[in-house]
Amino acid sequence: MRDGSISTYLLLGIVFGLVNALVKPIVTLLTCPLIIVTLGLFILVINGLMLMLTGSLTGLLAVNGLGSAILGGIVMGLVNVVLEAVFGLGKRDTSV
Repeated sequence: MRDGSISTYLLLGIVFGLVNALVKPIVTLLTCPLIIVTLGLFILVINGLMLMLTGSLTGLLAVNGLGSAILGGIVMGLVNVVLEAVFGLGKRDTSV
């Protein structure tokens, strides 16, 4: 990361969100057989690739290979799970 300002993080968040919203569903659909064969573990590779794509599009995020990208995707996924649990974002109202 070149600059630690809030605008840098906001830009990375926006680009990563757009990449996940627009590119990831297409890649997931195209690699569906591989995802099924690996019992879903290929999703980790896709997440890493989306992180690498975000880094290459912005030039603000240095990713040193696919292994680092996959590890970064795992860490971001774990942080997402914790934040959803803390703020109750994943809960749905099932009462009628």
